[in-house]
Amino acid sequence: MSGKKSTPDQSAQAVVLRQAGFTLPAIASRLGISMSTTQRIIKANKVVAGSTKQALIDEAREESPTHCPAGSELRAHYDQQTTRQITSTLETPHV
Repeated sequence: MSGKKSTPDQSAQAVVLRQAGFTLPAIASRLGISMSTTQRIIKANKVVAGSTKQALIDEAREESPTHCPAGSELRAHYDQQTTRQITSTLETPHV
């Protein structure tokens, strides 16, 4: 079977897109490679879908203030806002 091979750049982009939570069909379409190639790249690199999102959310939570005089309600609101902001940033298509 002969076909066009993916470039190292396409492989790197596929990994980053998957870590950001993109679906396999979306990655394949965006990079102009087949679904099979996309699956092989993701499997070879042991990529976890959405892992970047969760890592950024966890990091933002660690940086948030640990003591808040208004109590747990304000803390929960802060965590929600931080999560929304990070998710929104990651879901915005970047050219």
